[in-house]
Amino acid sequence: MMSIRHTGFVVADLERAINFYSKIFGFKLVARATETGAYIETLVGLSGACVEWAKMTDSDDKLLELLCYHSHPDILSKSAVSRRDISHIALTVPNIDESVRLLVAAGGTAGTIQQNPEKTVKVVYAHDLEGILIELVEVLPS
Repeated sequence: MMSIRHTGFVVADLERAINFYSKIFGFKLVARATETGAYIETLVGLSGACVEWAKMTDSDDKLLELLCYHSHPDILSKSAVSRRDISHIALTVPNIDESVRLLVAAGGTAGTIQQNPEKTVKVVYAHDLEGILIELVEVLPS
């Protein structure tokens, strides 16, 4: 059976990203390591790769992987909704207004919260501290 294993983000400051996702969205750190050598170099296609990673889970045990390329910090780029690549992660939050408040207070940015035409959800696109695009969704009571 096929299933999604995790969502991965490349970040410049791993500690800051761990703190952001744990404090703002409640992700829990479950594993952290640094990899070097032939295996990781071949896997990521970068000679001399040194990758520190952290694996975090949400309340449903869905996995978020944060990767910091200490050997190649220049590989970072900003996300965009229309980027031809992985666009964003969508997180269901219990209170979108509070989540946006916390995100912005922590240094992230957010657009304007919108309610869909069916009035079933409130949605906003936001950026974390690294500029990674996050869609926040609050499911409204029916």
